[in-house]
Parts: sequence; structure tokens; C-alpha cells
Amino acid sequence: MQDVEHKPHSYYFSRYPPVIESTIFPPYLDFKFKNNTDYGVLIDTSYTSSTLTVSVWSTKVYDSVTTEWSARRNITQPKTTYLEPGPKCIETAGLPGFTQDAYRIFKKGGKVVKREKFSWTYKAEPNFVCGKAPA
Repeated sequence: MQDVEHKPHSYYFSRYPPVIESTIFPPYLDFKFKNNTDYGVLIDTSYTSSTLTVSVWSTKVYDSVTTEWSARRNITQPKTTYLEPGPKCIETAGLPGFTQDAYRIFKKGGKVVKREKFSWTYKAEPNFVCGKAPA
């Protein structure tokens, strides 16, 4: 399957694999792929109150498709913003931003036959503090 369009989140979420995750926000952001094989594809979906699962079934073309990640680079630290205290103020610890690459590695007959590189830069998630900035 060919990755036609995907956009990772602006901020990194540890519950998703970096770079290869996708934000879905209709009608602006979507995940699109193309069946570039000679075989049909079956797409099956299921959901619960808190999850959505999409399974894609077809005839195997490669022996394996794996992902390897580069080290994180261009680390940026979160900025601190001070907010008016009150019941609507929610503090956050913030997270660093970074750039990272992901490589999809396709193997057939024990040999690498194709590599795809994806790169993404995650923004630093701001640190919000309820209260006044120190003097």
C-alpha cells in the first residue's frame, strides 16, 4: 500500500509511534493510501466507546515491512505561560519538541527491496502555570 497523504500530530503523544502516526480531522486532515498492488484489499472496522480499529487485509507482497527510527534531533524546550488562577485554569508540564525520521523497510527473499523515509518535526508543548510569573 502506498502512503498518499498523512500528517502527524503537531505535538508528540507517547501513545502513538512517532512520525508514522496520523491526525484525522475531517474535512481538513485525512489519512489516504493507495492500493498499488495487483491484489484486492478488504478494510474492516470496529469500535468501542474509546477505540477505533481499522484492519486491512490482502495478499502478502513482501516478507516483512518494518519501521526503524532515527535518534531525535533539534530538541526544543517548552515555553512557560502564566495564566490567571481559577477553576478553569489547567496546569500542564509541557514537553520538548523534536525532529525525527522513520524508515519503512520492505524485505523480500531476505533482502531489502525498498526503503521509504518519513520526517516530522513536533512542536514543543507549552508549560502552563496557574499564577503570576516570578518577579
